[in-house]
Amino acid sequence: MKHRRSMAYLLACAIAAFALAATGAFAGGAKEGQAGAPAASSEVKQLSLWDFHGAAEGEFFKSLPDLYAKVNPNVKITVETVPWDDYLGTKLAAAFAAGAGPDLFFVSPGTIGKYINSGIAFALNPYLTSKQISDFSASSIRGVSIGDKIYAIPFEIEMIGLYYDADALAAAGVQPPKSWDDLKAAALKLKTDKRAGITIEVSKGAYQTFTWYPFMWMTGADVFTPDLKHAQLNNPGVAQALQLWKDLIDSGAANLRPSRSTTDIGILGDGETAMQICGTWSIPTIEKQYADKNIKVEPLPLPPGGKPSDVAGGWKFMVNAKGKYAADAAKFATWAFAESVDIPLTWTTVTKFAYSPRKSVVEAGREIFHKGLRAVFTDQIYGTEKPEIRMPAECSSIIEDMLQNAMFNKDYDGKKAALEAQQKLEDFLKGYPGQI
Repeated sequence: MKHRRSMAYLLACAIAAFALAATGAFAGGAKEGQAGAPAASSEVKQLSLWDFHGAAEGEFFKSLPDLYAKVNPNVKITVETVPWDDYLGTKLAAAFAAGAGPDLFFVSPGTIGKYINSGIAFALNPYLTSKQISDFSASSIRGVSIGDKIYAIPFEIEMIGLYYDADALAAAGVQPPKSWDDLKAAALKLKTDKRAGITIEVSKGAYQTFTWYPFMWMTGADVFTPDLKHAQLNNPGVAQALQLWKDLIDSGAANLRPSRSTTDIGILGDGETAMQICGTWSIPTIEKQYADKNIKVEPLPLPPGGKPSDVAGGWKFMVNAKGKYAADAAKFATWAFAESVDIPLTWTTVTKFAYSPRKSVVEAGREIFHKGLRAVFTDQIYGTEKPEIRMPAECSSIIEDMLQNAMFNKDYDGKKAALEAQQKLEDFLKGYPGQI
């Protein structure tokens, strides 16, 4: 990670932010009571932010409180780094249950709903101007909203594509696959005794469903009805998308025992596979570690009559409604990722590589977003993405079981797995008191 460059860039951002705040010209203008407005009193308000990021990403968030002090010296924010496993485990939930949760924290599509339904999520609408809201992509706002209330700030979009070893494809006389049939044929032809034809996620979990969703969406199918009150896994498109992954497994072309997490593009870079479904985060690794490899990326192949689709992953910034200074925490969250262009641009192009959900940030980083393999995502994939589906853990488990049954249970095909999951999901929704 480019730690030194990140800090230098952020320092420059701090100076610019301070100067703009002093003239009242900070991006979008400060509303009364918002970041950048004069402090009402000399009281120092103590806020806590829990973070799980490591390395340069963790340093980025640790640097933000000092930057914010330039525009609001009466707010002191302490960043506590929580180990990844603890953050994903019970620590955060236990802290909220004990009334000691942080003022600011991060949520994923799999956890955002429980915080909204429990009353912990603080509605951020009063702290966002209409201009700021419209700068975010509609799908990113939809992913953090219920009705007309916005409950978190989306600050990154991570998408997926089909990466491949162009030399391996050329040697086998295979063109980059554009259709599902092409994908299956290519994977089988590219398989050797020492190399898998394709690597997809074979282990049950959130990452597997994350990488499978676009294939379902391409067919026009979805998990829930538009009103989120019913399941619609009985759509033929769901069965077709499940059957695609089952066919890749049954053909023997898929990598059943990857040497490492399939989020690691090194599986492709080290020659373990000829093709790999992986994310935007892979590009810096390819540039640094596999520059000598002829690795390319394409949009995900389509079914007959299918519509290009991708998935928008990434964490969101949430405010604790039960915190003593919830309004001040909301001002900080919107200052960081909804007001200026500089801070989110640093996050998505210097600290890491992802897309910002804000159009102005992507436009400001146009040159970077068209560098190398990024151009494929920017020109061919960005704009086709849907937010990763928000759902309770019980629903996630049903979807995960559906995939595993379709892929590995010899008594199932895609249709049977989908219909069984449809009934289970519908039964759950009948008794679910919250909002999806």
